[in-house]
Amino acid sequence: MLVLILFFLGVAAFVIDGLRVFIDRRGGQNAADASALAGALAICDGSDPIASALTRAASNGYLDGPGHPIRVSSPPASGPYAGDPTYIEVEIVTQTTGSFIRLFYTGALEATSTAIARCDFHTSGSNAAIFGGSEACQNTIDWSASNTLIRGDVHSNRDIHIGGHVNSIQGRVTYVSSVDAPPGNVSFDPGPPTNPFPTPPESYPIAYSLSDFAPGGSVAVAADGRGEYAHSSGRMDINWLQAHGWYDQATGRLRPGLYYSSDSIELSADHLAGSHVTFVSDGRITLSGSSHELSPYVDGLLLFSGLGPSGGSACSTPAIRLSGSEDVWSGVMFAPSGLIQISGASATTFDGSLVGLTIALNGSSLLIKVNPAYLPPPSPSVSLVQ
Repeated sequence: MLVLILFFLGVAAFVIDGLRVFIDRRGGQNAADASALAGALAICDGSDPIASALTRAASNGYLDGPGHPIRVSSPPASGPYAGDPTYIEVEIVTQTTGSFIRLFYTGALEATSTAIARCDFHTSGSNAAIFGGSEACQNTIDWSASNTLIRGDVHSNRDIHIGGHVNSIQGRVTYVSSVDAPPGNVSFDPGPPTNPFPTPPESYPIAYSLSDFAPGGSVAVAADGRGEYAHSSGRMDINWLQAHGWYDQATGRLRPGLYYSSDSIELSADHLAGSHVTFVSDGRITLSGSSHELSPYVDGLLLFSGLGPSGGSACSTPAIRLSGSEDVWSGVMFAPSGLIQISGASATTFDGSLVGLTIALNGSSLLIKVNPAYLPPPSPSVSLVQ
């Protein structure tokens, strides 16, 4: 009878106290999940993720202290997401005093619940100075320029190759497959191991349709109604612009407006100035010369080329080609189906973003700085990853 009594007490301890531990662990897991999501949302908002996580845990009845020890790490200190500032880890320990189990074990029954959440900044849409969208092209971002400073984020949907010297990136660098950056070629701020950091592929941060800018398109009609729409079915160059009254050679100024060519746009001139101008082409866009000062007319967009792979490889066919010295080009340059090639530029400022299938940087003393005013507002989201 004594053996049977002990046996049934053991079964009762296992069932009743085990169920209590299970229930406490489930409550702790729910609280950890909610706290991690609150912390991830704080990361997106730029507020204190640890304080937000602890506040959410407290609102669910879990205060850091005896009975419910809570550990919050932002970023996680270990594991696959260690050091990544977009992640937060919450660990809640629940402690239960047993009933029947106290006949066999007098300590507290503990259960640990862990949750990891991420703020997905959609980096490409919020702070990208350079975005390479190809997942197939080798050297999606191919950087051979020297003495170049990038202020903003850099993202490649495949790899990044940096061959120039004395370069610096002040921003988050993300990639999908690899980064080839020999020591001395570039400095990262923040530095390794948190930067550069691998991420899944991202979609383009901007989306435009050529049909909106072509004759009859919504953007074209609006600009035309204001007398600010220049359209050519052939190549648009300086001579064409001057002949049609859009360029004053004496002052070097372009009239404000939307410039569209169904062929190509090739502007070669020194001291070219244009405030509020946007160039859109089905073909290639080429800007060359010194002392340019151009700023965007449509939604922060300066250049948009729809040139695709016809007649060559999309990976290496320049859709947008820029060269010159002492230029200031403001706005977004967009080539979703081709290469953005900075060729031989020097002492030039890009006040905006380069967004293309592939990006090639060549030259010296370049400054590429993201301007959030030219990009769509960030649309961060939070998710549990564990």
